[in-house]
Amino acid sequence: MTTADDYAVQIALKRGLVSAEQLAAAQQRTAGHTDLTTVAPSVLDILAADAALDQEALGRAVADEFGMPWVVLAERAIPAAILAALPR
Repeated sequence: MTTADDYAVQIALKRGLVSAEQLAAAQQRTAGHTDLTTVAPSVLDILAADAALDQEALGRAVADEFGMPWVVLAERAIPAAILAALPR
């Protein structure tokens, strides 16, 4: 797990987004990954896949930790000039 993942997991635990039991189960599954032909899933990926962790709720919590607003870009109209400036 990366440092960023560690921090996100700490926030999720602190905010009650996941339980210690859910986290322990996800950590066991990651540690038990034995297929050397694939990358082991991250704890956050496992929690999200199991619907134990709502990714949007985690994003909102992380944003709040940093005092930043949460913005859902899908709900915003992005001006064509900005889209044109993005590399493709």
